[in-house]
Amino acid sequence: MRRIITFFILIAVVCWNQTLNAQQEERYIFDQTTHKWLPAEQVEKPYEGMLGQAQELITHRKYRKAEHILKKFLKQQLDDNDRRAAMLLYANCAFLRGRYAKAHKRYTQIINMYPNTREFAIALRRELDIARAWLAGKKQRVLGIFLMGAQDEALDILSMIEQNAVGHRIAEVALREKADYFFRTGQFELAEMSYRRLIKEYHSKRYRKYAMYRSAASALASFPGTAFDDTPLIEATELYQEYLENFPNDSKKPEIKTILEQIKDRRAHKDFDIGKFYERIRRADAAAYYFRVVIKKWPDTLWAERARAELEHLGFDVEEQNNS
Repeated sequence: MRRIITFFILIAVVCWNQTLNAQQEERYIFDQTTHKWLPAEQVEKPYEGMLGQAQELITHRKYRKAEHILKKFLKQQLDDNDRRAAMLLYANCAFLRGRYAKAHKRYTQIINMYPNTREFAIALRRELDIARAWLAGKKQRVLGIFLMGAQDEALDILSMIEQNAVGHRIAEVALREKADYFFRTGQFELAEMSYRRLIKEYHSKRYRKYAMYRSAASALASFPGTAFDDTPLIEATELYQEYLENFPNDSKKPEIKTILEQIKDRRAHKDFDIGKFYERIRRADAAAYYFRVVIKKWPDTLWAERARAELEHLGFDVEEQNNS
């Protein structure tokens, strides 16, 4: 049952997620002149000399030749502007060749050496692309031979982006990417915490509705079954109700109403199972208590009917629940 519910939760949000991802493919980088994040095409600039040669080679996808020129160029005495530009082009070569581990190492140097510069901002954006690729299953080569997953490295990159881009939209996007990864891979407790952070710490207007819905879905999906604590169900109920309060006319309202009914049924089922447990170990009074809880709290469920039958079987007066 849990797998079925989890499956439908994933199906319910996939279309929404695809639409949101399409919106996020827009490339934004930091313009050092205006101190604003702008569409990349507004701040890309041509270079001259050896940098211009390398840039031209990159444009024609001759990445190895460009790397050779840039490697020689970086050995010279350079001012900060030329060194930053060369380091960025050098890192871009590795990135465009799909050598993400090398690119990550090179972009990290820029981020550590030149904070609050145009190259720093572009490096962060490229790091976001690398993290996305690794989280999507792109493997990295280890020791030049073995191909291994790099999801942990990708999560570290996203955390690094958050730390280095406080107050900028890219930090918010990085946290959302992390939350979505946890959700996709069934790490629902981590997903719920990340979506809540997106709402509370970032006060995200862009993702508020999305994150509220996903945090509720994550809480529900994290419930392992009636044999376990039902705190996730209580949290999911509260989060779904909060969503409806904030978005009363949302198209998902009928779906959420159905989910809330299913949650109510599962909580009733849990209390009924507790009663059955006490019945099995011959603790009739305790069993009767929980059967009456089911009838009182969840009167319109199938489990309430079954609880009444169990009380009669145990020889208890069903009506005594009104005085308990």
